Order: sequence, then structure tokens, then C-alpha cells
Amino acid sequence: ENCPAYTSALDLSGCENMREVYARGSGITAVTLPSGGMLEKMELPRGITNLTLRNQTNLTDAGLLLESVENISTVWIENVSGIDSIALVERCMDSDNSALERVRLVGIDSSSKNLNTLVGLMSLSGLDEKGNNIGRAVVTGKYHVVKAYADTLPSIREAFPDLEITYDVLAD
Repeated sequence: ENCPAYTSALDLSGCENMREVYARGSGITAVTLPSGGMLEKMELPRGITNLTLRNQTNLTDAGLLLESVENISTVWIENVSGIDSIALVERCMDSDNSALERVRLVGIDSSSKNLNTLVGLMSLSGLDEKGNNIGRAVVTGKYHVVKAYADTLPSIREAFPDLEITYDVLAD
């Protein structure tokens, strides 16, 4: 076990040169990281409720290990190209008792078979650039789908005006 009685947030915001965080098995609920840095590996415990990753250019999906996503209520991923943020949000949304409430994904470049994840995100709240709660999720960048539906595409584009959505097939 790794400090299971420590049940607070862990503030590492001043550690810009940190490369690895091993918090699995601990009781921490959040890790505050610097906005940018050298992070390559991060292992987080089951109780994590807030996942904020900003400008961590060395972090990849392989380097981010989560014991569980069921308690994550807030996901803010900004300019972390090595993390498939859409897949991470899908994992949170698909967990049995999803706690996901707020999402901010900035600078994504992702693809999917359809727009279902974006439809799901339309019902969630978000965060502004300062971390304040806002009424809708924020997703910016590029998103390509194999198949989009003409009846849902306009509402998705309205909900996410800074997301460039492309598709192979537009169905009725």
C-alpha cells in the first residue's frame, strides 16, 4: 500500500521537472500538476475524483495508469497529444456508476465510428479556461467519424463550436 490514509489532494504544481508520479494504493482524491512539464508516467488510485492534465507533452496513454475511473467527476485535458482524451472520457462514461459531471478537452485530434460520445458529452457541464464551472462541456480540436447523422450533427456542432467535425458518410 502507498499511504492509504492520505485522503487529500496532492499538490505537485511546483514540480515542473517531475517525470513520474506513483500514487496507486494511496487515498488521494486529486493531483495538482504544473501547467506544463516533463511528466512521463503517472499512476493514480481508485479514489481519484479530478483528472487535470495540461500541457504535459511527454505523457502518453501507456504512461497514465488509473486503478479505476468510476469516481472521476472532472476531466480537464488540454494540449496533451499523447493521451486519447476521448477514449478516457468514454471509459469514465461507460463505468458502472459513472460520476463524470464536468469535461474540458482542448486541442484533441481523435476519431471514432460515430458521434455517440459527443452526444453523451452534450449532457455534461464543463470548465472555462480558469477552471470555473460552466453549463456545458468544452471540446475543441478535430474529431473524425466514419458515420454521422444529419439529424444530430447540427446540435453537436452548436454544442461544440470549436470542434472541427469531419465524416466519411452522412446518413439521414
